[in-house]
Amino acid sequence: MPPTLEIDLDSTPEDIQSLLDDFDHPLPWILKPTMGYGYERLKWPGKAKVYTLNSREELTQLLHSLEEHTRPYSHARSYVLQPRVDGNDSYNLSITAYVDRHHRVTMIGSARVILEDHTPSALGNPVAMVTEVYPGLYEQVTRFLEGCGWWGFANFDVKVDKRCGVAYFFEVNPRIGRNSYYNTAAGLNPMPFMVADLVDEAKLERREMVPGRPVFYTILPPRLVARYCDSRLAEQLQTLRRAGHMVDPLWNQAEWDWSCKAWRRFAYLVAARENHWRKYHWYYPRRVFWRREANPTTPPRNATEGTEWRQRSKPVGKSRRKS
Repeated sequence: MPPTLEIDLDSTPEDIQSLLDDFDHPLPWILKPTMGYGYERLKWPGKAKVYTLNSREELTQLLHSLEEHTRPYSHARSYVLQPRVDGNDSYNLSITAYVDRHHRVTMIGSARVILEDHTPSALGNPVAMVTEVYPGLYEQVTRFLEGCGWWGFANFDVKVDKRCGVAYFFEVNPRIGRNSYYNTAAGLNPMPFMVADLVDEAKLERREMVPGRPVFYTILPPRLVARYCDSRLAEQLQTLRRAGHMVDPLWNQAEWDWSCKAWRRFAYLVAARENHWRKYHWYYPRRVFWRREANPTTPPRNATEGTEWRQRSKPVGKSRRKS
């Protein structure tokens, strides 16, 4: 984990200031709620899911604002402060695991994030990913989950530091992730593991995501994703797409028929898909992105032991619609 400071807004101003004075890690800093539940239901001007701070003055102003807007809500009074780990969206990883009633990890898979959502209310949610296998991180996840007696799903957010290649674990969610379909697309459906454990009470053998069978998972138009990649990564994504290795879970052929409901859903998906162009133009302009750095083809590997993409692997999923 990166250096972390927990701030309780119910503490006295003097105690909070004392903690901040001792937090001498380099800027920029990241501030986010300790628990998203409850906080995400609140609304006020300037509210965000995650805050990036470039000075102590910005932090002080933000804490005053949070103190004012969360005062009646005890579930939204705790926050964590961390130094920002260097690297853009493509240095983030997602790991999904299931632990059975015997506290054994029976399923584990992962993906590298290509692009995240950049709207303030959904900042950090992956919207484009490529499945990859990380044996070194799997070992760490297994030791943690089995060591603490975990039971059920676990979803880890990990980021690789661009400067040194160290992988930092940011959080673990006691649920399956919203983008967990990348596991199914890569041939590792999480649901049978849960059903076998909870319904059949069966003891399954451990299964990991198969290396060398990458899948391009996206809920964005592929052309939009490519605008935020370097030329080599854009070409690799296009290769996966042409080979039938691209999956958009929203465009599921099983949900199409000639009913009015299906046509309304189709119209909504078309409108939402096109609306992504407007949102990224507004919240994450390409000119600002390229001024920082295009998403590189591969992040540092020495800490994550990721597998290189193989462009001639067996198709494991198909896109239902071209974009």
